[in-house]
Amino acid sequence: SMSSPPRRLFPAVAFTSTKASKDYYESEKIRELKEIEELPETEKEEIMEIFRKWGFNEKECTELCDKFCSNKEAWLALMMQHELHLEDSSAKNPIKSGIIVGLSAFAGSIIPLIPIVLLNRVALIESLVFSLAVLFIGGMLEGKLTTKSMLKSGITIAFIGGLAALGGFAVGWFFGVQA
Repeated sequence: SMSSPPRRLFPAVAFTSTKASKDYYESEKIRELKEIEELPETEKEEIMEIFRKWGFNEKECTELCDKFCSNKEAWLALMMQHELHLEDSSAKNPIKSGIIVGLSAFAGSIIPLIPIVLLNRVALIESLVFSLAVLFIGGMLEGKLTTKSMLKSGITIAFIGGLAALGGFAVGWFFGVQA
């Protein structure tokens, strides 16, 4: 099918994007550490500004700044998260991300085929309904796990999946692919 080659790339994309994110974080961490070592007064002023934005008065800002700056790891972590707005992605494993995305893409490709295999005929409507039902159930499970509304999560996931399917049909129609 026309959509198969890009799906096969999903694991590679997940791997490279996770790796790039980790590499970027590490390069920024090295740069920020260098700034802390070479320009400590400038970096301390940046921390003071963060604390001011949080509503602390000058005395409190100075006390907090002194505490954070006495611990280089805490100082660096504060700068990474609150100045650069970067989260530590060291726990993310690019290989694991690639495998998860690959398995998800595989499962997402198999689910619409189940009605076709079971009915032993082209079953476009049945495949769409079955896929949306599976997405709805998956959304409900997500809602239960995240303590959100199960109904709202189910509808949201099914709606997004429906839009994706509609987009796929539109592309197929545009290129004249017959079902």
